[in-house]
Amino acid sequence: MKKNYLLLLSINILISLSPLNVQAQRNMEKLNRGAHAVRVNTNEVLVSWRILGPEYTDGATYNLYKSGTLIASNLTVSNYIDNTPTNSTYAISAVINGTEGNQSASTTVWGSFYNTIPLSPPKGGTTPDGVAYTYSANDASVGDLDGDGDYEIVLKWSPSNSKDNAHSGYTGNTILEGLEFDGASLWRIDLGINIRSGAHYTQFMVYDLDGDGKAEISCKTADGTKDGKNNIIGSSSADYRNSGGYVLSGPEFLTVFNGETGVEMATVDYTPARGKVSDWGDSYGNRVDRFLACIAYLDGIEPSLVMCRGYYTRTAIVAYDYRNGELIQRWNFDTGNGSNPYKGQGNHNLAVGDVDGDGKDEIMYGACAIDDDGIGLYSTGYGHGDAGHLTDIDPDSPGLEYYMPHETANGSTRPGMSIRNAGTGAILWEVPASGDIGRGVAMDIDNNHRGLEVWSSDGSGLHDKNGTVISTTLPASTGGGVSFNFGLWWDGDVQREILDRTVINKWNSSTHGSDRLVTLYNIEGASSNNGTKSTPTLTADIIGDWREEILMRNVDSSKLIIFTTNKVTTQRMYTLMHDPVYRLSIAWQNVAYNQPPHLGFYFGGGMDTPPNPNIKMNGEKSLSAQAFANRNAIDIDWNVAGIEIQQQELMRNTSSETEGSISLANITPGTTTYKDNTVSTGITYYYWIKITDIDGEISNSNITNTTIFPNSSIVIQENEAGFCGVDGTIDTNNTGYTGTGFANTFNAAGNSIQWAVSVPSTGTYTLRWIYANGGTSDRNGNIIINGTNVTTASFPTTGNWSTWELNSNSTVSVNLKEGFNKIQLVATNNDGLGNIDLLEVEGGTPSVTGCDGEMLSTRSFVETSKLFITPNPIRSGETFKITLPKNAKHISIVNMQGQVIYQKILYGQAELELNHILPSGIYIIRVKKEVGNVQVKLFVR
Repeated sequence: MKKNYLLLLSINILISLSPLNVQAQRNMEKLNRGAHAVRVNTNEVLVSWRILGPEYTDGATYNLYKSGTLIASNLTVSNYIDNTPTNSTYAISAVINGTEGNQSASTTVWGSFYNTIPLSPPKGGTTPDGVAYTYSANDASVGDLDGDGDYEIVLKWSPSNSKDNAHSGYTGNTILEGLEFDGASLWRIDLGINIRSGAHYTQFMVYDLDGDGKAEISCKTADGTKDGKNNIIGSSSADYRNSGGYVLSGPEFLTVFNGETGVEMATVDYTPARGKVSDWGDSYGNRVDRFLACIAYLDGIEPSLVMCRGYYTRTAIVAYDYRNGELIQRWNFDTGNGSNPYKGQGNHNLAVGDVDGDGKDEIMYGACAIDDDGIGLYSTGYGHGDAGHLTDIDPDSPGLEYYMPHETANGSTRPGMSIRNAGTGAILWEVPASGDIGRGVAMDIDNNHRGLEVWSSDGSGLHDKNGTVISTTLPASTGGGVSFNFGLWWDGDVQREILDRTVINKWNSSTHGSDRLVTLYNIEGASSNNGTKSTPTLTADIIGDWREEILMRNVDSSKLIIFTTNKVTTQRMYTLMHDPVYRLSIAWQNVAYNQPPHLGFYFGGGMDTPPNPNIKMNGEKSLSAQAFANRNAIDIDWNVAGIEIQQQELMRNTSSETEGSISLANITPGTTTYKDNTVSTGITYYYWIKITDIDGEISNSNITNTTIFPNSSIVIQENEAGFCGVDGTIDTNNTGYTGTGFANTFNAAGNSIQWAVSVPSTGTYTLRWIYANGGTSDRNGNIIINGTNVTTASFPTTGNWSTWELNSNSTVSVNLKEGFNKIQLVATNNDGLGNIDLLEVEGGTPSVTGCDGEMLSTRSFVETSKLFITPNPIRSGETFKITLPKNAKHISIVNMQGQVIYQKILYGQAELELNHILPSGIYIIRVKKEVGNVQVKLFVR
C-alpha cells in the first residue's frame, strides 16, 4: 500500500498556482491568528498566537504590536512575555520571505489563566414513568460554524436520567447547542424522544464536510428531532419507546445540520441499520445501539463522515461523503453474523490516521483496522477494549503505533495490553494479564526516556516505548488514585502533563512522583463528566499557541470554564489543529468513552523538528485539472476555488512544455468541463486551464495528459497475475468454470474480491464479470476503484451454481487513472457475492500488474510482487506450496490472535513447501521484501 507516487495521478489533487506544479494536500479549515493574551502576574502578560500550518512550512516569523505600536519583530516562536503592569490590546502579523502580512484582529488581556462562558441549561421534564430529570453540560466539540476563522462550541446537554445501554429506563431528550465563546447561543437541536440518551447513543461530528469554510454537525436522528429552527424531522407524534425505555423499532436517520443556523441540510436513512435486534448479540437492546463515529480523509483530500454500529459481536461501519448538499454513501463494511475475524474487535472509541503511508486515512477500530476503501486491513483477534491510542509511540520504529488495553485478557492468548504497528497489525510487544483491563493511556511524560510511556490498570507498572518497566509507581490523581485519563500540553516543554478528573499534574522523572500544577476544582467549581470516567468537556488547541485548552462545566452547569496556559514556551510549533491526526482526534473525542487527542508524529523528548503539515486551508486559491481519454475524444474536467474568474482558457500541447501550446477554447466562467474532439489515436495530449481573475492576475492549473489507445482487453483469472485476493476461498466444486477455480466470498456483506490492472491513459474502461448465482436473490456488489465507491454491479440468479453467465447486469463502465488501479467488488448483502469466474477489462490496452503496483513483464508468478498459496484452503496437515514474490527476505505465519507460529529467513527462494498441523481457522502469511511487504490469507478447514 505504500505507493506514495500514485498521489500525483489522483483526480482530486489540489494544485498550487503559477508556476505549473502538482502537490497533494488535505483540505482543512481556514483559521485566523487566534491571538490571545493572559496576565501572568502584576508585571507580566503572556501573548500567544497560532502558527498556521502553511506558514510554518514557509518559515514565517512574526511581528507583535501593542496598541498599534511594534514591540517585537522576527519572532520565531508564537508567544511573548510583555513586561507591563498595564493591560493593552495586542495584534500579530506574519512575515514570509521578507513580506509582512496584515495584522490580526486585536485581543484584550484576560485577568487570569481561565475565563467563564455563561450557560442557560434547558428546562428539565418528566418521563412517562413519572421520573423528573434536569440537564447538565456534557461533552463538547469545536468547529468554525460561521466561517470567521474562530472556533465555536457545540455542546451536548445530557439529562440526569441518561442511561448506559445495559440499563433499562426512560431518558430525557439529548440536546445539542451551538455557542460562541462569549456564551451567545446560536441554536439548539432537540434530538427528541426516539433517540435515547447516554454515552453510547449520540455521537456528534462537528466538521466542515463540504469545504465551504463552515463546519456542519452530523448525528443520528429520528422521528421527532427538531432542528435549530424547530423544524421537525419525520413524524412529530411517533413514539417508539418500549416499556423499558429502549427504542428498538421505528425509522432511524442520519442528518447533517447547518453549523451556523442548526437547520437540517440533508437526511438519509441511517446505515448501518438496526435490522433484527438479536443480530447484534442480545435481544433486549444493549448491543444493537452501540454507536461510534469519526471523520476520515478516505481519499486523502476531502473529509468523509463515518458512522459505526456494534463492536461486541457484529460490527458495521459506513462511510459517507457530504457534497453539494447531499449525503452519498461511499462504502459499507459489515461483518455479518457468520465467522469473521473482525467481529467483536471494536472499542468504546476509535482513532483515525494514515497508518499505511498511502496518504489516505484508516480507522483503528479497537483490535482491528479498516482500510480507507472499507475493506478490513487486519484483525489481531484480541477483542474488545475500553481505551485506545494512535500516535507515534516509538519514534525509532517506522510508522505509527496503536496502544490498547484489553477487556478480555486471559493470561495466554489475549494480553492485558499490547502495542502494535498500526499499519500492519504486527504486535510489537504485549504484557500478559487476566481480567478486564479497562484503563490505559499513552503519552511522553518521562524526560529520561525517548518515546511515549504507557501504563494501564493491569498493575504492571509504567513502561517505556519498548515495554521495559521504568517505574512501579504510576502517575497519581486527586484523592490518591491513579491517573488513566487525559494528557495535556500545558507548561511549555514537549513532555505532556496529566489531566485527570479536575487536576493537572506533572510526572517527576527523578522521584517517580506526581507534582501538582493546577487544582482545577478550586476554580469556579470546575467539574468533570461521565461518572467514573471523569473526563473534561473537551481538551483541544482552541486559542493562542500550540498548547492545549481545557473546557469544563461548573457544578450546576451555569457556566463553562476555559483554562489556558500562562507559561512561556521556546518550542516553535504550528497549531495542533493543523495536524490531521490531532484534528480528527478532536472530532471523535466526544465519542462514547472519551479519549485524549494525539498527534500523527512523535512530539516529545529527543524529537526531530516537527514535520511540515501537508494541508491546504479551505478558501485558499486552488485550481486542478484532469483529462480522461474516451474512444474518440478526450474529456477535460477542472475545479476552481477562491478565484473570481474573468476569463478562462483551455490550453493544449503535444508536449509537457508550455512553449508551442495552443489556446484550444475560451470557456464561459462557471463551466468546468470540455470535450476535445480534435484528437487522434496514439498521440499524447497535454492540457491545462489558464484563468485570469478580475484583477488581471493569471493562474495556471497543473498540466494533465492522456492518450487515446486502440481498444483491447485482458482476462484475469483467480490465482493468476492481477488477482489480489478474496475474502473467502478459491473453490473448484462447481463445474463449468474456467481457469484453476472460482472466487467464493464468505456469506456476509463487506466481503470482497480484489484485482489490480495498469492502463496507459486515464479514461473510460469496461469491466465484465462471469459469475454463477445458484441462490434465489440477487447478490450485488459495490465497485470500488482506488478506494472510491463508483458504481454497483448486479449478479442475478443464474439458476444453479454450475451455470455461468456474462450479461449486462455484470458489465459496467468506470474511469481508471493512468498507471496502477485497484479494483474491488464488495458484497452489499449478507449472502455475499455470486461466485466469480473471471474479470475482463476492456479499453485502451490494459495490462495486469502486481498487487502493490509493480508492473509485470511476464505472467511468471516468481517475477511478480504477488504471494500465492496452492492449494488454498487446505486441511490441517496438508502440504501446501507458497510461491514467493521477487526479492523475498523473510516469511512468517501469523494466527488471528497476532501470534507468530512459523517464521523463516529467505535467501532468494522462488517457492516453499510447508506441512504444518494447523488448527482450523484463518492465518496470515506475511512476506517481507527488499521494499515493502505482502501478505495473503491461508484458510485451514
